[in-house]
Amino acid sequence: MVNNFVTIYKPLNIKIMKHLILSLLSIISLISCSKKEESISEVDLMKQTISAKMWKLSSTVFITTAGNVAQTIPTCRLDNLWEYKSDGKFSLFPGTAKCTPTEVTTLGTWDITDTKGLKITLSSGSYTDEIVLLDATKLQLKYTLGAGAYIDTYITN
Repeated sequence: MVNNFVTIYKPLNIKIMKHLILSLLSIISLISCSKKEESISEVDLMKQTISAKMWKLSSTVFITTAGNVAQTIPTCRLDNLWEYKSDGKFSLFPGTAKCTPTEVTTLGTWDITDTKGLKITLSSGSYTDEIVLLDATKLQLKYTLGAGAYIDTYITN
């Protein structure tokens, strides 16, 4: 009687085990094939942040060995808008308070050369400013001129 019981259920146990193993293998393959999160580089993150909005100048500080001096920004520069598009194109739109009557939109390209440099290329040449700070609402760029340096602070528009 016991022999008949083993004979009947042995093939059934093997079938169940095969189904369990196949099910487990299927689950494992689905998990391993699921889309993995792609990590984004620091430079790409900076590019996304700078191209997300337009920027306008809010302050300038002159830095020397004698100390920092806040600069008076002409009103005609305060309403200008800087746009860094995600495709690498750059535009500087003069505001309504123009510095000269013939002031027009300046076009060019931009790139982040490393995690510290913002390179602007215009038809007249190119320059690279050091990125001091970049977050969702503020951009600070540093450039050297003569014996000192300037830090321009931009805010989102």
